[in-house]
Amino acid sequence: GNANIELAELLKQLRESGGQVQTVSINFPDPHLLPPDRDRRVVRGSLVELLAQHLPAEAEVLFQSDLALLVDEARSAFSLHGCFRVTPWVREEMGGETYRRSLHPAQDLVATERQKVARLERSRALPAHSLEQDVDKLLEEMRASS
Repeated sequence: GNANIELAELLKQLRESGGQVQTVSINFPDPHLLPPDRDRRVVRGSLVELLAQHLPAEAEVLFQSDLALLVDEARSAFSLHGCFRVTPWVREEMGGETYRRSLHPAQDLVATERQKVARLERSRALPAHSLEQDVDKLLEEMRASS
């Protein structure tokens, strides 16, 4: 289902039955990169407000994406609300790969199988570049054409 539509009712039912959520994971949501589609992104003000209303103070929200743009937007959305503490990230090199690692071990970002396959394919046939560079180039082209 769509979290922005169905989550409010689910959290309400859970609270009424005496349950509570300890962790919300948002894993690799569709980026909706085109400007007309941005309002379809999962993390937006309404979702952040909903989570702030229903989560206990000790709950965690874990967000993962292979696009830095989405990670930065999600961090900003939660930071701006004021009800959430954002965990700092550090970059770390391991085995020739760069990972973003939080200071909280449960939030470490690791390469997904899709990323590993894409890196392997690129190393065999294509010049080395990152998905972030592709997205940045696409966004620049879209800005230039508008």
